[in-house]
Amino acid sequence: MQTAPTGTEFDPGTITRPDRALLTYYRVISLLANVALPFIFLPLLFKYKTLHYRFDEERVAMSWGVLFRKEIYLTYRRIQDIHVTRNILHRWLGLAAISIQTASGTAGAEMTIEGVRQVDLLRDYLYARMRGAKDDQAPDRHGPTADVPADDDVTTLLREIRDEVRALAGRSKTRSARRLRWPRLGCIEGFGRSWRAGLPCPRRRPRYPPLRPASFRRFGRPTGFFDT
Repeated sequence: MQTAPTGTEFDPGTITRPDRALLTYYRVISLLANVALPFIFLPLLFKYKTLHYRFDEERVAMSWGVLFRKEIYLTYRRIQDIHVTRNILHRWLGLAAISIQTASGTAGAEMTIEGVRQVDLLRDYLYARMRGAKDDQAPDRHGPTADVPADDDVTTLLREIRDEVRALAGRSKTRSARRLRWPRLGCIEGFGRSWRAGLPCPRRRPRYPPLRPASFRRFGRPTGFFDT
């Protein structure tokens, strides 16, 4: 069970276990389920018994589980946003849920801290650590840096890029002009090939001989059959 800070300065290191009011919260939401009470309360009870927090100078850790133990380690520089949620039961018990989101691309929160009395103080502490980590990671804009190129090098690089873009644009214009000069039209006789304008269509022999009646192939053309 967590202890309240005695001094004016908030120390998150004293928060290692959730408050006992969290177990009461789990009991109430399990009672609301009525028939499914044991299936909901038992996993929440195991989570409360094994839930541990750890706050240090670089990260916050959270772990719980009996058979399958889950551990979450989150550095302060990865934190993007912090949300505090209080429903009716949270307000009645004096609790809240702190949801920590990162830039991992997941829809839900990366970590949810429950069973903490000093919610506002913990939220302010996480915000301060998050901003401090990002300020330390950001480069100094006013100081000299060795990785920043000189103005002459940047100008030369931009000119080379401009020349390359102009060369590519000239090549594309030349290719488009050639295509417009020699348009490709389909053959009139329709043999499935395309030929340039002005060239005659090729004549291809039929793959199969023309069909004729059996009397033509065996006995020749009968006299007077087609005569009018």
